[in-house]
Amino acid sequence: MRLQNNPRRPASFPCPRCRQLISANSTRCIRCNLPQPGWIANFPVLDSLLREQMQFTNSIIAICFALFVGTLAMTVVGTLNGPAQTDLFGGGLFGMLNAGPSQAVLLSLGTNGWVSWSMGQWWGILTATYLHANILHIAFNMLALVWFGALVESEFGGSRFFILYTLAGIAGSLVTLAVGIPSSVGASGSVFGMLGALLYYGWRRGGTWGRGIFSRMLITAVINIGFGLVNPVINNYAHIGGLIAGFVLAFALGFNDRSKAGFYHHLAALAVLAFVAVCFISMFASVIAANL
Repeated sequence: MRLQNNPRRPASFPCPRCRQLISANSTRCIRCNLPQPGWIANFPVLDSLLREQMQFTNSIIAICFALFVGTLAMTVVGTLNGPAQTDLFGGGLFGMLNAGPSQAVLLSLGTNGWVSWSMGQWWGILTATYLHANILHIAFNMLALVWFGALVESEFGGSRFFILYTLAGIAGSLVTLAVGIPSSVGASGSVFGMLGALLYYGWRRGGTWGRGIFSRMLITAVINIGFGLVNPVINNYAHIGGLIAGFVLAFALGFNDRSKAGFYHHLAALAVLAFVAVCFISMFASVIAANL
């Protein structure tokens, strides 16, 4: 008996990366050389990464603000152990700018530093980069992310941007942990990773545009690190760790003018995205378990 082909199975489909029609039996796209396009087409997130459809900068900013509002709410209603901080917006304009969640709330979620690490909150090396101490803190970091992050995402592509941003933040957290800082939060380690990536980009690209980027990023990094040296509240270790990591990662990953993002860049971004999801799930599960 002759077997008939499944009429529901299409003879061709759009390649997940180049969107050109290819055979359903293809093991590699003949146009963009993507391996196993049929397998990849079944993973919507990877499909979006390949077509550079995911805008990470705006998503990160939205998550940071959502978490900040959430931690403020947790502080006000006192959902955690200990007294709630109810006078968040007292003390005039300066007091309002310094309004933020209580230390107890931040510690319950996971900060970077030895306190959270000793409590078994390993996810704090990442989740702390999405948490902020007060309004002024998150405002400065998010403005810097708008300026630098958008440029990195444009010049490196979404997948490489997300790898750079996440791993630079983790590097800053690990340096914070290594030098023995008790607790710290903020996206500044990741933001300094963007500065490091742009330093590499400007240096390697050259020309008027590249030299301009390099000089501006170098001045910005020096001023901010100098400011951190005279302000004991600022975690300069995370800044320096993120800056170095951003430069090294940019060297390892490359940027669009030198080479387009390859399949393995997108696959690595998917792995990093999965790790971020695991960290946030662990964070929320810990908070829920502590309040049952």
